[in-house]
Formats: sequence, C-alpha cells, structure tokens
Amino acid sequence: MLDNSQEKKMYFVDIKTGEITMEPTAENTFTVIADEQEIQDLRELFEENYDADKRGYLRTHLPWQQYHGFSDGENKDYDRSIELIYAMIYRLGDAEARKHIDEMGILKEQNYDNEDFR
Repeated sequence: MLDNSQEKKMYFVDIKTGEITMEPTAENTFTVIADEQEIQDLRELFEENYDADKRGYLRTHLPWQQYHGFSDGENKDYDRSIELIYAMIYRLGDAEARKHIDEMGILKEQNYDNEDFR
C-alpha cells in the first residue's frame, strides 16, 4: 500500500513561471501525474533554472567579460536545467504534454522516460 506521499496526483506546470499547482491556470500549462517527491524534484529543477538565469542576468552587467566565456558557463547551466525540466515533464506528463515536447524537439537523444535520467 502506498503512503500519501507516494500517491500520484494530477498537477499543472507553468513552464514560464515555474508554478506547479493542482488547479489549471489560464496560461498554457503542462499536465503531469506525480507523487509529492517527484513534484519536489521538479521544484528543485525550477530553482536551479532560476539560479542559472539570475547568474546570466548578473553577467550581462559585466561589460569587460567577453560573451564567449560567459556562454560556456552560465548559458550551459541554464540550458541544462531547462532541458532537465522538460525531461521531467516529459516523463511525468500526459500524452498531450509528451506530444508537445516531442514537437518542440528540445530533448536530446537520451532515454528521459526512466527515473534515472538526471
């Protein structure tokens, strides 16, 4: 028997804001079916993405640092974190979420459908 933390529930994920709710919003959202731990993992990925985005923003205020040095660091962190977010949504998402992500072509040729993708 599953305890409450392992019970799968429907959530709605807004990729732009990082908001994860149990109620759909007016914005375009992805529908995922997940337990509490999986949702916590997804929230942590959104936090990593926010931190990488913030580092990139701060970097733009350093005019003496060349862009190509920046792109090897902060951009890679941001790109990797957003890819992991989409991968997790793909793994937990409903058929519509998976179809949309497939059509975007954002995920690399990896098996994101398993629990060890991270």
